[in-house]
Amino acid sequence: MKNRLNLYLFIVPYIGILSFFTFNIVAISGYPGYNKCSFFNDADCKSDHYSFSLNFFSELGSIYTNTDDDGPPVNEMGENNIKNTFSMIFFNLSLIIVGIVIIIFYQYFYKFFIFKNDSSNSLKFSLLCRYIGLLTGLMFAGIGLVPHDLDFKLHVFFANGAFLTLLILSIFHTLSFYNSNYVKSHYAYGYIIFCVLLAAYLYLIFLGPEIGPGMNFSRTDLILQVVGQKLIILSFTIAMVYQTQGIRKALNG
Repeated sequence: MKNRLNLYLFIVPYIGILSFFTFNIVAISGYPGYNKCSFFNDADCKSDHYSFSLNFFSELGSIYTNTDDDGPPVNEMGENNIKNTFSMIFFNLSLIIVGIVIIIFYQYFYKFFIFKNDSSNSLKFSLLCRYIGLLTGLMFAGIGLVPHDLDFKLHVFFANGAFLTLLILSIFHTLSFYNSNYVKSHYAYGYIIFCVLLAAYLYLIFLGPEIGPGMNFSRTDLILQVVGQKLIILSFTIAMVYQTQGIRKALNG
């Protein structure tokens, strides 16, 4: 059991993180570019490559580029709507992998506390993580399975649902560590920081500027949402690496 826990709680998450960043680098390298001149007209409103401040990650997974502008529908192949098959495959596959990794991780997260014969509270909270982790993983996979220009409302449902359930999951994850007799307390405190950052991001996506097809937004609004998205994904990656280290030390201790 110890070897299986080490595989699914340490090695598999690292494979997932590496796959996500590798696939996204490939997707970014093949992205045809953007044209947002219908929203703001300046020197940077159009480009032949991906922008870290003006393009959401989800734009890498769209069927066509620039589907949020005022141009023709995507199925008419308007001037701005360029086919995005190459980037779409790699980006969407990366999110499906992330979803699968989250599901696997939290199925064995609960088993870790059973293996260590940990406190009843840790067992209780980690069991909740097991079920919430399943839902969170399905939500992340759903983002990849439904590109935003295939069904915008369903895509937004999966995207918002992924981060909302991730916050709930992260709270119970933190409580599992906090009540553990084997995991050092600073790993729980470290994850609290991520919970706060994630809550701030949820405030941004639910109450901040709205970005989407047919909506009016400024360049500043777009940058705020785009950069916020990338920062929370980076924070999630750092938090997961930190947490897996804590689990590995407790497992081998």
